[in-house]
Amino acid sequence: MATIEIKNAERLIRKIPSRMDDLEIVNFLNQTELDSKYLLVIKLMSQMTDKLMANLLDISERRLRDFKSFKVNIERRSIKEKTVLLLTLLKHGRLVFGNDESFRTWLNRENFTLGGQKPISFLESNAGINFIDDRLTGMEYGDNL
Repeated sequence: MATIEIKNAERLIRKIPSRMDDLEIVNFLNQTELDSKYLLVIKLMSQMTDKLMANLLDISERRLRDFKSFKVNIERRSIKEKTVLLLTLLKHGRLVFGNDESFRTWLNRENFTLGGQKPISFLESNAGINFIDDRLTGMEYGDNL
């Protein structure tokens, strides 16, 4: 499987939009060729299993492994958009929690204010990603979620 160095991952994450602004994300998608490196950054930051990542991206595990094994561009618009949304969320979570590990812990812990659901369970849809991002913004401004 292809790997990505931490330094290269940080360089890529700096390019990702810093917030879920629709215009900023659309412009990023129109101006950037997304390839397997972006999926590897998601894997590095989130520590998700291939099964979970494939589910969130709505592709098979085999297709995900193909993406990660070969330096190929992601062509399907829905996968590109979900990739950017997930990376933007991970970047925002890092900012709010101070590091990736604390954010991962929060994502995977049942949350009373979310009806006892884990925040990660919302990431299957773009609307769910935006919802969790809104919760992070609330936390930045004093909401305890």
